[in-house]
Amino acid sequence: MPFLSIVRPLALAAVLAAPVIPAPAAEIRPLPDGMARAAIGDLRLYHDPAAWRIAGEAGTWQVHCRGAECDDPLMTIVAVPAELTTCSPGAVIDRAAIDFPDAWTREATRAGAIGLDVHVATLDQGSRNWAGSPIHACTIHHGTAYWFLAPGNGCHTRVSESEALRALLNGLSTAGAAGP
Repeated sequence: MPFLSIVRPLALAAVLAAPVIPAPAAEIRPLPDGMARAAIGDLRLYHDPAAWRIAGEAGTWQVHCRGAECDDPLMTIVAVPAELTTCSPGAVIDRAAIDFPDAWTREATRAGAIGLDVHVATLDQGSRNWAGSPIHACTIHHGTAYWFLAPGNGCHTRVSESEALRALLNGLSTAGAAGP
């Protein structure tokens, strides 16, 4: 096995496993339709600010819902140099397998982001009740890999939460495609 094939996944796992320090709110640009665009590095995330709170800077952002039960982040976004990782359907499946090795099935799809290839992995944990899926997603833009990690709450993950986060990824765009 080539040395780089071992080092790259270990380096990425160390970066993605680092503790997340709460950071100030991401730059939010309000829009006439009541929606907003949060700056996530060189990307923009179109979202409803009444439903989502996005905070972070310098490579790590957290996505929270708005409401009484929204203290913990639902999704963490980590930006790392693209040379430390790959971003493909296989890469998101591999990342999901690291976090959830006992999942029954894993599926990789694409988000409907504008100007980006966003690969999204969802999985079935084999829960006896109907549960939402953890989400692992990635995209690469301008030499930076962005990883979107939403581990959920095991078999207690709400389906509505999981679907809302998946839909939120459709709001990603490059800064240029997002406009002013």
